[in-house]
Amino acid sequence: MNKFGVDVQGTLEIVRRNRLESRTYLDAASAKELLDKFELPSPKGVLLSGGQVELSRLNSLHSPWALKLISDDVQHKSDAGFVKLGLTDGRDIEQEILRMTETANTRGYSIDGFLVEEMAELGIELVIGGFRDQVFGTTMMFGIGGLFVEIFNDVSFRICPIIPVDAEDMIDELLGKALFNGTRGRPGADRETLINLLTTVGGEGGLLMTLMEHSGEIDEIDLNPVIIRDGNFTVVDVLIALSNPGEAPQMS
Repeated sequence: MNKFGVDVQGTLEIVRRNRLESRTYLDAASAKELLDKFELPSPKGVLLSGGQVELSRLNSLHSPWALKLISDDVQHKSDAGFVKLGLTDGRDIEQEILRMTETANTRGYSIDGFLVEEMAELGIELVIGGFRDQVFGTTMMFGIGGLFVEIFNDVSFRICPIIPVDAEDMIDELLGKALFNGTRGRPGADRETLINLLTTVGGEGGLLMTLMEHSGEIDEIDLNPVIIRDGNFTVVDVLIALSNPGEAPQMS
């Protein structure tokens, strides 16, 4: 167990499982499982197979729902038209699955299934990423996220592991930091919650250090958006890229 109470070997076994399936990215269920181990909440959801739509399984979810295609061939699903938000009826889910299936087949994309999730409450959209720098090692990025992350490019970087004072500095370096105070009636973000979020991801024993340092088999981690609202946050989407797909990871 590390300082977060996470079983490191058990966590890396999730990576091994995906590597043996010759994936280039962790599948959606595995990514959610990893987030859960680090107590990084994500929306409640169900996985539907591509061949049969089991709409009865949606009874456990509160609407409105978000629908996402699961495919190792499509990572930026919103840009490619494989995310649909605000669905409230099972028939809408079926129609969107048919549309996405037809589009994916036309483009030659694989279909591993579909993910239906409860939509997160509105809040401030953040991006948190991790990558391996050839000089500095595991590096963390934090900034204002969502669909416009590339446009605003309001981000800050630190070498991992970070400590709380690093997290505070990263917050203060953002041009959009005033959003965290709440603007025009919209909710803000509790500063202590932000610091805890950043250190859980990039601190000693956190998500990035565990996956990128212990296994050495993760090239990139992208949490975007992470929606924070007052003292709560939700990781809405996660992308974890594997290196050298098809080879068993080295465990340590």
